[in-house]
Amino acid sequence: MRKIGASADDFNLLAMKGYIIPFEKGVILITHWKCHNYLRKDRYQPSKYVEERKLVYVLENDTYSLVAGENALLLTSLNNRAYTLPMIEEDGIPLVYTDKISKEKVREEKFSTADCVSDIISAYKECSSLPPLQNPNETAITVSISALLETYTKEDIVSAIKRANASPFLTGKTDVDFRANLAWILTPAHITDILNGKYDEYSHPVAAPNIRF
Repeated sequence: MRKIGASADDFNLLAMKGYIIPFEKGVILITHWKCHNYLRKDRYQPSKYVEERKLVYVLENDTYSLVAGENALLLTSLNNRAYTLPMIEEDGIPLVYTDKISKEKVREEKFSTADCVSDIISAYKECSSLPPLQNPNETAITVSISALLETYTKEDIVSAIKRANASPFLTGKTDVDFRANLAWILTPAHITDILNGKYDEYSHPVAAPNIRF
């Protein structure tokens, strides 16, 4: 970012468009790294970011994702051969390593996450005091919710949305010109503050970044 003079907005745009996957601790995963790179066995080094690695899926097209897709595998379920041996090719097209046992689990997780995302969006739409969702980026919403589900339950997230809807500060009923949208609520630091009651009663103005899906 320093070298090319990029801004925080440029970084956020990359994340929103799905080119990078940022984690809370500052680790950044390049979504298409695996499908464009190959490491020889003598150069492969296991990642030291063990906790982040447990959250990552490898999709059928060899891209990384926090959301399970068709024929996806958890990154931790792949052995080193997926990184240290040349990919077998058929008519010039790399074949993806698959695991029949893992596929069923992936499908279950996929549908479970999709149901949660649908329920959470529906809960937000019922909150008339919060800004309406206009042309939402469903991929960005799904990524945010999937990450939160590692820490919170669906009920926790719905509760945070309803508490935000009842908060004078977060609904713009104070002297501060700000209303919390879904993206703002789904930010890990914000949802923690909401559930801890920080915004239940208005006390004084606080900085509120403008985040959009």
